[in-house]
Amino acid sequence: PTTTDIPLLPLHSAFGSLSPAQGTVCCGICQSTAMPRRTSAKAKRKKELRMKKAQAEAEKKAVVNAAMFNEDGSVKNVLESLSKMCSYKSPDGELVAHIEFAHPGDTTEEVKDWMLELVRDNMKEMYIDAGWGWDDGQKRRE
Repeated sequence: PTTTDIPLLPLHSAFGSLSPAQGTVCCGICQSTAMPRRTSAKAKRKKELRMKKAQAEAEKKAVVNAAMFNEDGSVKNVLESLSKMCSYKSPDGELVAHIEFAHPGDTTEEVKDWMLELVRDNMKEMYIDAGWGWDDGQKRRE
């Protein structure tokens, strides 16, 4: 094409470009409508891979959400079906333990700190020995 065949595009808005309502805009930064993007086969494969990964992640989240939440969106008590196993009393009566379900949003920081400390004391060495490492911040988020 000759230079007369190539449309001149206005510069970014800082330089007085047109808005999309007035006509074409200059580039992806301004949401270009002037020229379609050319995509290579490699770019298409990368995009397909990203989309497949995103779909797989969405499916995993749906499974987790189904396990964690009731259909109405309320938090599901995941221990409800295990209620007979949530209490223990030693034969001599010295030890009494009861496990309760609590959603992180309904748990105090003091309890969260205690839970992290309990997991750290019992699992940190195993995580390190397995080569997974340990990160208190990550474990707190989990």
